[in-house]
Amino acid sequence: MITKKEFKICLSCPNELVRERQICEAAISEYTQFITSEEIQYTVVHSGTVASQFGKSPQEIINEEWDGFDLYIGLMGTRFGTPTEKYESGTEEEFNVALEKHKKDSSVSVSFLFQNVSTPLSELSEKQLEQYMSVLSFKSGISSLGIFCRSKSAQTALSSHGLFWKSLHRIKFERLCLFP
Repeated sequence: MITKKEFKICLSCPNELVRERQICEAAISEYTQFITSEEIQYTVVHSGTVASQFGKSPQEIINEEWDGFDLYIGLMGTRFGTPTEKYESGTEEEFNVALEKHKKDSSVSVSFLFQNVSTPLSELSEKQLEQYMSVLSFKSGISSLGIFCRSKSAQTALSSHGLFWKSLHRIKFERLCLFP
């Protein structure tokens, strides 16, 4: 009997990007069909796959469930997210957990994708504009950690990660290439 190695992929994003998260999950599923192996089992985890527990904050539960991941993919659009006990958003906390894990284990990959925003700033409410300014500040802060790639399609921006990334062509993101 062959022992399967689990390859855990964490998708992190504010709730506004549920559709994009679903597209990423479908792309991962599509990708794994091409590289099926009896020795590797791919698992995708995100905030929607985590069960609640009594006595713990939602973010504590997410952080515990995500332990042992191999690939972190962060997604952000115009919304920065909901504050946690430690950070201004759950996505920011999850990114920082992933970054610390990468520093300890360079085999862990960390990528962050920023959705191309086409909505004029004048059409955003004050609260939406505040959220978007937080996104831009976060993007600026982490861009010094890697090579920032600008692209109108995820297919060209993400091609450095092969077939998986190319299958994400259905959503438009800019990618911050941190630690592939």
